Amino acid sequence: MTNHEAVIVSGARTAIGTAYKGSLVDVDALELGTMAVAETVRRSGLSPDLVDDVVMGESLYGGGDIAPIRDMTITVGWNAAVKAGVTRQEMDAWAFRSHRRAVAGIDAGSFADEIFPIEVIRRDGTRVTFAIDEHPRRTSSLEKLASLKPLHPEIEGFSITAGNPGARARRGHRERPRQRLQPGSSRRDDRGPDGAHAHL
Repeated sequence: MTNHEAVIVSGARTAIGTAYKGSLVDVDALELGTMAVAETVRRSGLSPDLVDDVVMGESLYGGGDIAPIRDMTITVGWNAAVKAGVTRQEMDAWAFRSHRRAVAGIDAGSFADEIFPIEVIRRDGTRVTFAIDEHPRRTSSLEKLASLKPLHPEIEGFSITAGNPGARARRGHRERPRQRLQPGSSRRDDRGPDGAHAHL
């Protein structure tokens, strides 16, 4: 029996849309995912017949409820923060800095190579090309982050909010393969409230 090594050779994503009212509000999640997978395969240059598995994740259910896996990572992250002595104020300050860096990256076009544009039909029938992230919020401030309620108020001392779970972006080198997967390995990728991405 031959052992095959699993590697990541390509990745692509749509731009991130604002949940409930952004540019992707009327686009079906399945349609977004299908486009992300198709674009990832196209960029890889591989035949679709060579793809064994497709692994995708979601941060929200179709009805808007938070997905269990994201909820677990938030709770585990909070437990780690408590053990490390990280305060709510420090979390908000870190999130605010991440927001500002992400906005600067968007404006500089730093994420353009990983985003593929899609055509979106608005409710008034007009068609627009959607290719620029709508998140994080450009109007965010330390004061606004501090005013947000914890995601789990039933847990005493819980300090993670919708604004401070973490805002980050990763940029990888273009050598092939981009990443080797070890048995039992996993990686979390939090792109924001709405959007689709895929790795191949």
